Amino acid sequence: MKVREKCVLMFVCLIGLVLSGCGSGNSDLVLVKDGTMGGYETTTIGRAFESSFDNPQWEAFETEKGERIVQFTGTISQNIHDSVITEITDQLSELDSGGNPEQQMIQKEAKFQIQLNYLQGAVEKLGGDNSAYFQEINKKFDCNLQFANLMGGVSAYIPDCKNDNSTAYMDAILNDFYSELWKVGTPVEVQWIINVDGSSFSLSHMGSGAWEGIEFKNIVNAIYQ
Repeated sequence: MKVREKCVLMFVCLIGLVLSGCGSGNSDLVLVKDGTMGGYETTTIGRAFESSFDNPQWEAFETEKGERIVQFTGTISQNIHDSVITEITDQLSELDSGGNPEQQMIQKEAKFQIQLNYLQGAVEKLGGDNSAYFQEINKKFDCNLQFANLMGGVSAYIPDCKNDNSTAYMDAILNDFYSELWKVGTPVEVQWIINVDGSSFSLSHMGSGAWEGIEFKNIVNAIYQ
């Protein structure tokens, strides 16, 4: 074989290796990390996730069914924990902004409803209404949690206090709940599946003990805020 023919053959083989590499896990990683999520096009997935979590790791693999998966793992960082809690407390603080008596009453009711929603998550996160935690805090504030039927056919835990301590009681519970919400160091796992066309992908899994009971949209909002 002539030298020129050998060179051409080697070049073609090299091109073949590069192209097969583009179809491998490395290209899937690039596709996802450099891509964006619908509604969150202000930054790439890679930058959003790597700046939100500690110990970021990326992996691409193929399942037995031939599905190509890109997986991100990491742990909840102090920054994202603080960001989530600040958003919650700022939302509640805005409802203490004053106004005339009628506005104050409306804001107070709105704040109570928001706190009541978080209280439901707190009961689950802090071990249930019969846990040692609630036995202790109930005794401290002379309160109990009552599971009641509310308007609209909704059932929920509400504070039942003897000395008008309901506000202080809920504040104390929620402050303890905040320390457990998006708890620093909790592992997270997120997966995207590469679509058959090889040029697009879909979010297929988000899992973490820190996200139990939290709506998907709120998780994504926290990562991108």
